[in-house]
Amino acid sequence: ITAGCDVVSAGGAIVIGAVAGILVCFGVWFLDHVLHIDDPVGAVAVHCINGIWGTLAVGLFATTDAPGNTEYEGLFYGGGFELLGIQALGVVSVAAWAGICMTIVFIVIKFIIDFIYIIYIYFWLF
Repeated sequence: ITAGCDVVSAGGAIVIGAVAGILVCFGVWFLDHVLHIDDPVGAVAVHCINGIWGTLAVGLFATTDAPGNTEYEGLFYGGGFELLGIQALGVVSVAAWAGICMTIVFIVIKFIIDFIYIIYIYFWLF
């Protein structure tokens, strides 16, 4: 609900939270039993899967009935697909940014570890 806390009504927040509760349970199960990814605290299910859901939910549940929101309306309140598309673009943008940054960081870490290993072998041999 964090993404849409200023544009979602109380009823929409309840629905978003209920779906998020189901998604986190399914996400933990899916990661553990289907993908065999070790996520002992469920961080991926909570932050990734529910982060995506919460962001997309803004495009579905935004309403001008929410206090202070006079501009945004989601798909379920007659706003059409525009806001949902913007939110989906945001999800894709964040995923691309995270993927690029993770790739750079892991390449740098691999370079540093390989460099340290080469130095260790060099001094061990000589």
